[in-house]
Amino acid sequence: MVMVTFVIEFDRTDKRYNAGDTVNCKLHVTVHEHFKARSLSLRFVGKAYTQWSKSRSLRSYAVYKGKEEYFRDYQFFFGSLNGPAEDIKPGKNVYTASFKLPTNLPSSLAHPYGCIRYTARAKYEVAWDFNFKAAEEFYVTSVVDLNDQPDLKNCVKEVSKKNYNYCCSSCCAAGSIYLITILPKSGWLLKQPITIDVIVDNKSKLNIRIIKVKLREKLTFITKEPKPDTKTNIKTIAKYSFDTVVPQFQDKLFQIQFDSNPCQEWKILNNCSIINCEYYIESYAFVNSCRTPTINSTKIVLGTIPFQNEENGTSPVKIEFKEEMMVKEIPIPIIINEPIPEESIELSPTLSIGSNINWSADLGEIPDVQVEMSQLSFLDDPPVALPTDTDPAMSSS
Repeated sequence: MVMVTFVIEFDRTDKRYNAGDTVNCKLHVTVHEHFKARSLSLRFVGKAYTQWSKSRSLRSYAVYKGKEEYFRDYQFFFGSLNGPAEDIKPGKNVYTASFKLPTNLPSSLAHPYGCIRYTARAKYEVAWDFNFKAAEEFYVTSVVDLNDQPDLKNCVKEVSKKNYNYCCSSCCAAGSIYLITILPKSGWLLKQPITIDVIVDNKSKLNIRIIKVKLREKLTFITKEPKPDTKTNIKTIAKYSFDTVVPQFQDKLFQIQFDSNPCQEWKILNNCSIINCEYYIESYAFVNSCRTPTINSTKIVLGTIPFQNEENGTSPVKIEFKEEMMVKEIPIPIIINEPIPEESIELSPTLSIGSNINWSADLGEIPDVQVEMSQLSFLDDPPVALPTDTDPAMSSS
């Protein structure tokens, strides 16, 4: 039979708090049998740790560990750690406790390589016997004010360039491909849609086949014992793929918006030295399966407090594109066929002695041809036959 039953009840049903909030809880204790204890306490603990193992030989392995503690607060309802034992009689009791969280805490995290955990732990310190314990976890979200980093409000433009050849030799150069990622700002609120402009400038003799844009999360875990070691985990949160062709010596603009996913748990791990989290936009321009793509990576920062003078976290910064980076939309004329009358030519020579011959021509009037203009769309243009990537003279390479 269980001698003691603990129930820890928080003031919030989801047990989720922001850094700096006050955690209020009730400790329900039910004692079923008489025993002696030195104290009854409720302890609030916040810590992070990392751990994994690596094999050193066929029969041995090394365990790598890292640990970090943020707070440890004891609240005694009676007695002390080394006080005298007291009789505990059967019955039910309810105790209240509260604790104000520090303002610089990292968010809660659970991962096979490590975790950041916040718990409330109840304990009866029993004299000369096993202690009675119980623990309940609650969750913390870090608070990040984007106004503390004014540079995050500025427009961001990352440019990457890759040179391509027809073959392995550098003498057969095919040209360069530029990949430009533009964001109105680099600081975004949690669960806020992220707008991205990607410009592909193809200055090569190859055709770009596929454009991909990904929102990625990178977790880095660090250990300190027996020696420093790291593990990295990269996950794709959202992605777009455009199966469109950017022909030779042309450019094209792609506009993307990553909407918030209510099921996604964003991680803000500020002030944690053994677990780091980064978010970034990664763009790819694929020529074909045989060549490595052009890659562009742009880092973003997530926060919980928006910029001042900003509605719903939307940046008022207007992006100005350079003319050479914009897509050249070539209008296609559509000619409406109309019947054209046949030319009527009447020649009437007038001849006189000592005079030249004058020819007069009567041409029928030709009606004007009506022309309608249409513009190309970036993403919905119909497939067209394009020239191959390689010159016939180079096909043997």
